Amino acid sequence: MKAFDILIIGGGIAGIRVAALLRKKLASLSIGIIEPSGNHFYQPAFTLVGLGLADRSTAQKSMAEVVPKGCNWIRDAVTEIDPQHCMVSLSSGERIAYRALIIAAGLALDVESTPGLAESLSDRQNPVCSLYDSNTHDKCRTLLQNFAGGTMLFTLPSTPVKCPSTALKSVFLIDDLLRQSGMREVCKLVYITPFSFLSNIESAHFVAATNAHKKGIEIILEHELNQLDTRNYVAIFAATPQQTGAAHLKNLKYDFALITPRMKAPSFLIHSGLIQSSGAMSGWLNVDPQTLQHPQFANIFGLGDCAALPTLKTASAGLAQAEIVAANLASLFKKGVQIQLPATYDGYSACPLFTEFGKAIPGAVTYQGVATGSFWQNPNQPSRREWFVHRYLIPTLYWNFTIKGIV
Repeated sequence: MKAFDILIIGGGIAGIRVAALLRKKLASLSIGIIEPSGNHFYQPAFTLVGLGLADRSTAQKSMAEVVPKGCNWIRDAVTEIDPQHCMVSLSSGERIAYRALIIAAGLALDVESTPGLAESLSDRQNPVCSLYDSNTHDKCRTLLQNFAGGTMLFTLPSTPVKCPSTALKSVFLIDDLLRQSGMREVCKLVYITPFSFLSNIESAHFVAATNAHKKGIEIILEHELNQLDTRNYVAIFAATPQQTGAAHLKNLKYDFALITPRMKAPSFLIHSGLIQSSGAMSGWLNVDPQTLQHPQFANIFGLGDCAALPTLKTASAGLAQAEIVAANLASLFKKGVQIQLPATYDGYSACPLFTEFGKAIPGAVTYQGVATGSFWQNPNQPSRREWFVHRYLIPTLYWNFTIKGIV
């Protein structure tokens, strides 16, 4: 049976970053990374790749290229965590022991909870796609290239999702593409959200609402996708509880639909006994919001999309959390479990909103709700500088420095 000083579940952005940092801080300790995928994805680029505005190579590399030197990559999937005995079981039947466990397992797309969605995504002829599934990016690009006019739907679910501005930034970018091609007048763009706002960042909501009005994009609030009629291309929406006095269902026929599916924690995590059992983040990995340590098991830390944290689920959040986990776990190994952990997470996360091709706002928050901009840019003013930062600078830094633990 294999055993590691530090075992990391997940080889995504948060998992690889924390591995690289720990490799530098605790070079003498053994580190294992469990990740079933052969590819590592930079998911902030999925929007641009799926819309045909960036090459696939900007969003992925082979896992072998990014695993930090000195770390052991176990290409397998976790089926069970036994925190009482410090043991993880894999789909191959193998069991791995650990001294400390870091859970950076990401999340799962819950497409099966929306009838008709899985079938629509897999059918190349059905005009439904999702930017969250890299397997449908080619389909999305083809649908957009061949689009001849009609109604385009963009949806957001009520569950926590990674980078919740994805659908909104997509409708703004597609609006620009249609104008450039002279197709905008024969297209109706509709954005549907289960919430009473476009962004839970007040300033970003104002920017988005103003932009949507200027572009002639229809906004439907307080409705969530309930089902897809795959034969007639009709999306059926249910009014959310806050929509009082409204018809329960709203049917919208579509010629193109960009769906943000519901999302949930990975199934092995849901059944691990490590999740939060109540509250708004019920069903996600229970960790202290400042130290990112599990409240019951001192040798378990969590970060990234799977964590029950009251902030946006984004790559920038995962990277910020990796710094905290690495510092606190290094301190535990050096000083013992009775110490007060030295690093605290302030809830920083950024989900940039592209308001048009070439302009963006940062969409950055902390637990205190403080929005900040890159390079001291006004966070409420769409700018070309902010676009450049998120489109070019951050991805370049990520692939060349960040995942190597350099910056």
